[in-house]
Amino acid sequence: METRRFGPRPCDYGLECQKARANAKQEWKLERKANSRLARVLEFRFVLAPADWSTERDWHSPVATSTTTTRIVGEKRPATKSDQPLLSADAGVVLVCVAILLWDGLGDKEDVDFRKVRAVNLGGWLVVEGWIKPSLFDGIPNGDMLVGLLDGTQVQLKSVGLQKYVSASDGGGSNVTVNQDVASTWETFKVTNNSQLTSNHPSQPGWDDAMATFEMTVVANNLHGDYQLANGYGPEQAKAVLTEHRKSFVTGSNFAFLSQNSINAVRVPVGWWIAYDPDPPYPFIGGSLNALDTAFYWAQIYGLKCIIDLHAAPGSQNGMEHSASRDGSVDWPSEANIEKTLNVINFLAQRYADNPTLLGIELLNEPSAAAVPLDTLVSYYKSGYKIIRSYSDTAYVIFCQRIGDADPMELYKAYLGPTNTVVDLHYYNLFDPYFEKLNATENIQFIYKNRMPQVQTLNRANGPLVFIGRSADFF
Repeated sequence: METRRFGPRPCDYGLECQKARANAKQEWKLERKANSRLARVLEFRFVLAPADWSTERDWHSPVATSTTTTRIVGEKRPATKSDQPLLSADAGVVLVCVAILLWDGLGDKEDVDFRKVRAVNLGGWLVVEGWIKPSLFDGIPNGDMLVGLLDGTQVQLKSVGLQKYVSASDGGGSNVTVNQDVASTWETFKVTNNSQLTSNHPSQPGWDDAMATFEMTVVANNLHGDYQLANGYGPEQAKAVLTEHRKSFVTGSNFAFLSQNSINAVRVPVGWWIAYDPDPPYPFIGGSLNALDTAFYWAQIYGLKCIIDLHAAPGSQNGMEHSASRDGSVDWPSEANIEKTLNVINFLAQRYADNPTLLGIELLNEPSAAAVPLDTLVSYYKSGYKIIRSYSDTAYVIFCQRIGDADPMELYKAYLGPTNTVVDLHYYNLFDPYFEKLNATENIQFIYKNRMPQVQTLNRANGPLVFIGRSADFF
């Protein structure tokens, strides 16, 4: 079969291309039939991350734990090893474990034909996560990773003269006064960048000695995603930065390396704006669709499969940077945003369903248990399943668990679809102080003694397959 790149939608292809697609689909169905049972084998694959990321360990938390007081923006942190391509072998310590586990939830173990799915996440490539590559923000005025003033940064202002904090009366902002001795919720404000102006006064002496009117305390500065990058740079500069990043951060040589080292799939996080390429809504930058097409092309050349993961949904499903949240708010669970998200799923399914490289589509990454009601999520998942099935009978439909205080079994109790369904579980030992007391061997043993029995229990639930889409540990 001819190796080619799938770009336009199916209806845009000529007759010869349509025949090639039909042949590819038939070949894919035969391959799936031959490997219809998946192994009950737990395998972990580690991605290397920067050793100095400890200053940003709170990237996954809604509020930063450290407080920095400053009158001016501090110096930018030097480039670190995190500025190297994600799959570079010379990164720092083994920190983030990305594991993919698929196995058959039916039948006895002896009857299972083994076919392992070993994969890595291509995180930080098509959806920006500042902790993975901090240097992406180096060119933004006041964009420093530690004390910068990007969208969503939470600050408190204290009058130098009065020694009191600025406060929003009654928490609503109808009246702002300087009258509080102690800063709390009403004294904490979120930054929104509407415009920027850099002013220098070299001809005016004395500015360096001018007294500050307010002291600004940066309470939380943990949002360094696509929204902050694009709005911070502005359209033209952001396009230049992201174009270079998408071209160089992950390359064909990375796919070759994976293929040569027993990896047979990649999970590619994408943002909702990919469906609007090449001109997505402001402030997002086009170009990620072409990069995803290229990923499928590389995967086909090197014999890998692709999982498309909707990492960032309209309005943000968890308020974090990797969902492209504007300011930490979670606005996804609205009728309009859910409808828009289903349109994105339709776009992705229509575009890639017949591509033999597609393994599955994940409908949503890490919805927040605190902000996304279970019934809303289940309804969305069922609708997304129907959309994918309208284009493909074989693509796996992946449902991510809610993060936070949620029952690991809740998605197993909901009948999400009859065929090729997968529940994605994420384990973050990294953010639990208990695991800081354990050494590397003890952390690994915990996985075998505690995590594996839990996964085996889910496997025996006679429902969807099990998928460990992400796991993080700290050694």
